[in-house]
Amino acid sequence: MPLKQLVLNGFKSFADKTTINFNKGITGIVGPNGSGKSNVTEAIRWVMGENSAKALRGENMRDIIFAGSEFRGPLNKAEVCLIFDNYDRQLHLDSDKVAIMRRILRSGDSEYFINNQSVRLKDIRTLFVDSGLSQNSLAIISQGKVDQILNSQAEDRRYIFEEAAGVLHFKQQKLVALKKLDETNNNLIRINDLVKELKARVEPLSEESSLAKQYKFEKKQLDRKLKQLLALEIESLVLEKKEIGSKLSDSKTNLDRIDEEVSRSQKDLEAKKKKSKLLHEQKDDHQSALLHITQEIAQLSTELQIQKQSFEYDAATAKEFEQQHQELIVRKINYSKL
Repeated sequence: MPLKQLVLNGFKSFADKTTINFNKGITGIVGPNGSGKSNVTEAIRWVMGENSAKALRGENMRDIIFAGSEFRGPLNKAEVCLIFDNYDRQLHLDSDKVAIMRRILRSGDSEYFINNQSVRLKDIRTLFVDSGLSQNSLAIISQGKVDQILNSQAEDRRYIFEEAAGVLHFKQQKLVALKKLDETNNNLIRINDLVKELKARVEPLSEESSLAKQYKFEKKQLDRKLKQLLALEIESLVLEKKEIGSKLSDSKTNLDRIDEEVSRSQKDLEAKKKKSKLLHEQKDDHQSALLHITQEIAQLSTELQIQKQSFEYDAATAKEFEQQHQELIVRKINYSKL
């Protein structure tokens, strides 16, 4: 699992994007004091999970962002990317090349990526621990690290060898498992205490349960009777509705019959009104004719009287006038009867 490439951008003295390739063999980085040689190893440790600003020779984590110079202003972010050859799958990812990048913003927010996919810092640390590496691994020995190891206590040196042997991850898993076991034991203790407390409450709860069961039984009986009563009321209402519907139907039939009779009576009344009007008109006509005849009779009587008094006429003429006179009298009598 060799480191193939290191890409720095805005990290400490690396203001511009800088790419360092690690080929086969030994790669040496040389330069005068203050040229940034230590920044290379610190960048590697930072990507691998180092979160101590002091270990990176700073006061806080934002100090690793390029702070500016006489000829250049400060940057707002720093990012470092490690690219590993994972052909042997020592890093537990199904990829021949693994790119791990960490980015920090001037606001203090951090971002982490594995093969351009956003992850957590915990995911990066777990990935390296599974392979026997970490930010404190012996694969990276900084200035003074040798003296620190030689002067360290046996327990500290044991930690170093366990990490190099790749068993540290399993010890950490063991610690996590033991912690969970302790939490489980504590939970069991609390559960036992709750069981004891609940046992003391079983008897009163049993009485309450009996009362509750009796209440449920009586309520069930009451509900059943209420349902029966409701069913009877519904049945009665249905019958009443049918009866009312039948009466309503009969009433409607009677109303229709009455409407027909009223309509027929109205038609008869209209016919009688028309007939009465016609009779009145005929009566008026007859009265007018009678008046006209009366006037003619009076005129003929006058003429007859005049003829009798003024002229002598023969019997035939007189008879004719007399006949006309009689006919008019008959017509008058007939009209009077109408």
